[in-house]
Amino acid sequence: MWTRRLSFFETGSEEADTKEIWVRGWFPVLFGLSRIIDRCKLDVRTRALQVMMEIMKTYGENFLAQWWKDLFGMIFRIFDDKKIQGMNTAQDRTTWMNTTCNHALRSIVDVVTMYFVVLQDVLLKETFDLLKWCIHKSNEQLARTGTECLHILVMSNGTKFTDESWQLACDLVTSLFDTTAPKELHNYRPDPAAAAAALPLPPTPDAPVEDGAAESPAAAAAAPAGKKLTAEEKAAQQEEFEAIIIKCVVQLELIQTVEWILLSSTNPNAGHRASQAIEDEKKVESRESREEKRADALGMPIDKAGEMFECLSATRLTQLLDCLMTSHEFAKDFNADKPLRMALWKAGFMRNRSKPNLLKQETTSLGCALRIMFRMYTSEAHAESVEKTEAQILEVCKGTLQRFVLSIPAEARHVWAPYISLILREVLSLDNVKFEKFAAILYDQCTEIMVLAFDQKLGQLVFYLAQFFAKTKSIAFSSDSEA
Repeated sequence: MWTRRLSFFETGSEEADTKEIWVRGWFPVLFGLSRIIDRCKLDVRTRALQVMMEIMKTYGENFLAQWWKDLFGMIFRIFDDKKIQGMNTAQDRTTWMNTTCNHALRSIVDVVTMYFVVLQDVLLKETFDLLKWCIHKSNEQLARTGTECLHILVMSNGTKFTDESWQLACDLVTSLFDTTAPKELHNYRPDPAAAAAALPLPPTPDAPVEDGAAESPAAAAAAPAGKKLTAEEKAAQQEEFEAIIIKCVVQLELIQTVEWILLSSTNPNAGHRASQAIEDEKKVESRESREEKRADALGMPIDKAGEMFECLSATRLTQLLDCLMTSHEFAKDFNADKPLRMALWKAGFMRNRSKPNLLKQETTSLGCALRIMFRMYTSEAHAESVEKTEAQILEVCKGTLQRFVLSIPAEARHVWAPYISLILREVLSLDNVKFEKFAAILYDQCTEIMVLAFDQKLGQLVFYLAQFFAKTKSIAFSSDSEA
């Protein structure tokens, strides 16, 4: 086989050893292609990258482990920080990341997937490190591609993962959730002394704002009242804002990635179907009859665990759950901090909108965490952790229902109603013993929510409430069970 495929590299010896095949054959060709990628204009380097990847896909089955290490050492130079920072302009750096880095990352994941049995022990850690590098870059397109490739890599190869590989994957996700949390938002927390010295009252978020009229609270704390930012300071501030927005986007992408891995099949479209119940509820008002609405609501299937769900131990599932709940708590705390949100708006953060919020992060992380917890709670494979999972679900469910009643303003309840419906739908699907335990804890909150339903439309939530109370008719709650 090698004689046939490498005949154009022959030097007169019919039985060249493997080292000579690599040193005199493949390495010069692939190194030459890497030089073209490194030095030539976009269309040329794109074609060179395609040829390099096609060579790997076609002949990679015969490559030795050391060959792969040498080869990926060349490919990883595409992502070298010093090279990118040394480019002449910011536009050159952006173009390089949007095109060459983007294409190379997708191709690398394809190759790793194709030869995963060989490359798992050789290059999986390096591939995870590369994905982390791409997601951390202040480039939204490359960050999105990084999270998508992470999903593809895990979903395509998760069934072949060793225990060590799963630990690497879970540690990567944990690290990404932590490092991409937009903690820089708190740099703009208003200083009480600076706020007292401010001259004019701030405009409302709904009022028009002239360019340059808003002042950074962070700068105001260190400068005399009324001092405006210089052009350089404004540019630096906008650059920081853009980086923060990218982090917010990445948080949402990571939440979606976890959902796709644990609650869907290998087809990403199935991940969309896993959340379809929530999306369908937003369209419920288009239905004609009340009975149709009720039948659709109560007939919605419970989300199923994905193929990768059973591959993870309870410890690792809990690790990912902690990431989701941390993301949820971060967003919840930010959304509740109205002075900070106003300060950010005054500083020019997302100025063309109302006060900035992380509502989507707060709700989607909670929804994903709840579905995972209920799948763990009803999974026979995780029976050993059922008590711990039950306590966590009860705490999260009770807290969410209480917040819906006490803290969520009327104008925002329609956003939260699908997630309250999710809780009730999951509780209603439990067996009688488990349902009775949950009903005793959540009964008072459900009663309060029913009262709210008299004042405003809450979509399908009313049907789940009615079914909940109908199912509790035969239950005699004891004072000890209510908490």
